[in-house]
Amino acid sequence: MAKLKICKNCGKKINATSNFCPHCKSESFEDISTIDKIKYLLFYWQVNGGYILSKTKVITLFIFISSIIDWFISGNFAIFLDTLTAVALFGVGFAFHIILKNDKPSENVVNHTDNGLIIDLMQLLFYWQDKETGEYEVSMAKTLSIIAAVIFGLYYNIATANLIILKTFGASLIIVLPIFTIGYIIHRFKD
Repeated sequence: MAKLKICKNCGKKINATSNFCPHCKSESFEDISTIDKIKYLLFYWQVNGGYILSKTKVITLFIFISSIIDWFISGNFAIFLDTLTAVALFGVGFAFHIILKNDKPSENVVNHTDNGLIIDLMQLLFYWQDKETGEYEVSMAKTLSIIAAVIFGLYYNIATANLIILKTFGASLIIVLPIFTIGYIIHRFKD
């Protein structure tokens, strides 16, 4: 991971070797904390001198953490299989990241990301990002998908007395994927 520092004037992260901020031209900086370094390592890809939330890393961590919780709750020893699934998924995502390295997002997209992990996760779950301007708009399809997943997940847990998170998540995909897919197609082809 490239060494970074934070501009004290605008708060943007820049290369540690820079003498001034390319965004606001300030020459006042502070170092990035160890917690931020871990956050970027676990959740973000570095692109065009900035950071973009990695869907692959988020899903991989979700699977891994869910399998650990499932193991503690149910004693289910599928943690090994879940870990292999998470590692395989990360490998595929990493391969796409490397293959699509030349298909970099626009500078506008990079400038509208890295707003803090919680906000970036909310934007990932509930918003579409315009690939040209980088602006976000609320996604009805993503919002409905999340609502459907929660409702179906709760129903599935109550009906089957199942507390295994990954099994519930997998079952809710039957309902969520069609909603999300239709929304994605509408988003991609609208003017």
